[in-house]
Amino acid sequence: MWQGVDKRRFPRIKVKCQICIQKHDLLINAFTENIGIGGVCLYTDIKVPLFEDLDVKLFFEKKQLDFKGTVVWVIENKKICGAEKNELGIEFSNIDQQLLISFSQEIEKLTKSMTIS
Repeated sequence: MWQGVDKRRFPRIKVKCQICIQKHDLLINAFTENIGIGGVCLYTDIKVPLFEDLDVKLFFEKKQLDFKGTVVWVIENKKICGAEKNELGIEFSNIDQQLLISFSQEIEKLTKSMTIS
């Protein structure tokens, strides 16, 4: 079973953050399943096509990160708590360098605290 810390190049941590995704007039409000420096995973009722480019607002540790993202994988109709949801992997793009550095430091702190506990 996954313990909440990932060992990949850009580690993912299991953390719930509010996320708002917009593409044209479609607005999705959801919560993340996990996040990392390279992207996020989330569940939604709405189907979003693979390789769709999105405007994303992520609310993390009292900060708002605004960036572009691309849907890089989709698992449709996954059973989550008895309901069918779509699981999306969104890769970050066009994120401000200063914001990315700050976000990276926060992720690193959380990763270390999860590994130690």
